Amino acid sequence: QCVITQEGLAPSDELCDGVDNDCDGPTDEPEDADSNGIFVEEIMTQMDVGALSFTIYVYEASHPDATADDEGQSSARACSRPDVLPWSAANFGDATNACAASGLRLCTAAEWIAACSTSAGNAFPYGPDYDSATCNGLDFGAEQPTQTGALDSCTSESTSSFVYDLSGNLKEWVEDGSTPGDPRR
Repeated sequence: QCVITQEGLAPSDELCDGVDNDCDGPTDEPEDADSNGIFVEEIMTQMDVGALSFTIYVYEASHPDATADDEGQSSARACSRPDVLPWSAANFGDATNACAASGLRLCTAAEWIAACSTSAGNAFPYGPDYDSATCNGLDFGAEQPTQTGALDSCTSESTSSFVYDLSGNLKEWVEDGSTPGDPRR
């Protein structure tokens, strides 16, 4: 539903938030499904690692209605947004469908590993050696997932940006139905 709360305000740019911000009928539409040229600008970055070149969400996938305190429930699509709780307990079908509804796909296992290791060939996104204080892993001390992008140290450097939480926080699904890497490590 399109809601303009103040008289005279015009529709706004489309956001991944479960609201029809641009007042054209569809909600949170991806670029290829939009009719008026206003669509969700995905927060993604380019990864160029060895022979692989792909784009990846900067932040872990979240529900459109996620907040800093609630992971939300809408499964309409996946979002890449900072400072919200990530989408947990998604099965492979949920993850595949949420990506497709966003006009995207899951990473291949090779892409996910490349994003984690970067061009430096690291064993972890942040470097060559495991550090229990860097990401929200099993021995980090947090009992729940942190907000997306909350740990500045838990990043993998891309071509033009950083990718957060590839290690720890939640397990990630990849295209072949596996969840590479150790859970929350």
